[in-house]
Amino acid sequence: MKIIIFEGICTSGKSSVIQKLKRILSERKLPCNIVTEDEVKKAMFANTDMTKSILRMEKFLAKNVHSKKNVLFDRLYLSLVDRCEQPDSLFKNLEERIIKHNASIVFLYIPPRSIKIRLSGASLHRGTKWKNYLDGLGGIEMATTYYSNQQKKILRYLKQCSVPHIIYNTESRDYEHISEKIYKTLIKPPKDRLPTR
Repeated sequence: MKIIIFEGICTSGKSSVIQKLKRILSERKLPCNIVTEDEVKKAMFANTDMTKSILRMEKFLAKNVHSKKNVLFDRLYLSLVDRCEQPDSLFKNLEERIIKHNASIVFLYIPPRSIKIRLSGASLHRGTKWKNYLDGLGGIEMATTYYSNQQKKILRYLKQCSVPHIIYNTESRDYEHISEKIYKTLIKPPKDRLPTR
C-alpha cells in the first residue's frame, strides 16, 4: 500500500493525474481509494483556528489510510502554508504521521509564465462558477499574482518539509507521462522493477 498526497495550485493538473494514475492502478489490479479535494476541504476548513484544523487533518489522515489499498489524496495540507506564520512547527505532528504511513507528496508545478494561461484556459471547461471565483479574487491578474505567491510559498516550505516529495513540472500537460512516472517511481511493486546497476 502506498499513500500519495497530490499538491499544487489550482489548474496544476492534480485531478487529471489522479484519474490517470487510478486507471493505471486499475489495469494492474492494484486497489486504490481517492480522497477528493472536497472531502479534504471539509476537514481542513471546518475551523478557523489553524491548530484545530491541523488536528482535524491528522484524524482525517488516520481515518483514510487504514486499508490495504493505495490512497491518493487530492491535496492535504500544503494549501495552508500561505495562511501560517510558522508552518514548520504547526505541521510537525501531521508530517510525522504522514511519514509513519509511508506517504509521499507529489507537487505539480506550473512555471510562473504559464500560470495566467492555465487560469484563463480553465474557464473553458470550468464554466461560470470558475469565472465568478476568479472575479472574487479580483480578476485574472490578481488571481495570477495570488497563485504565483502561493506556489512560491509552498516550494519554499517543501525545502524544509520532512515528508518525502517529488516535484513534477506540468507545463507540457502530459499528464499521462507524469502518471506513469509516478507509478514507476512510487507505487510499482519492487519485484516488477528492473534491477539497478
